[in-house]
Amino acid sequence: MQMVVVAVTLPSLLLMNRTRAYPFLRIAGALVADAASVGWIAERLLAVHSSVDVVVNTVGHHAVWLAGVLFLASLSCWQLLNIVDRRPSDPLGAATLRPHAETNFE
Repeated sequence: MQMVVVAVTLPSLLLMNRTRAYPFLRIAGALVADAASVGWIAERLLAVHSSVDVVVNTVGHHAVWLAGVLFLASLSCWQLLNIVDRRPSDPLGAATLRPHAETNFE
């Protein structure tokens, strides 16, 4: 099952890894994983009941939808990145004529 999760999410993450949204996604994912791990550790060490299992199982039931949303979000971020990269950085446009430094106009 873990290989399926990796196989489904990895292409989306690879598309998004060069965008500005990726650091936020990476940090948010790490915080969610940290919260789940702390909840599970507290459950086992302190013998207390936490709602981590309920939340994780609820999210797991919507995994297909979440993977689809992740893919669409990564595709749109990747597309926006490509659109921004295609814009000319010159405010006058790419057709501005510039004389060559070695040109002799005599």
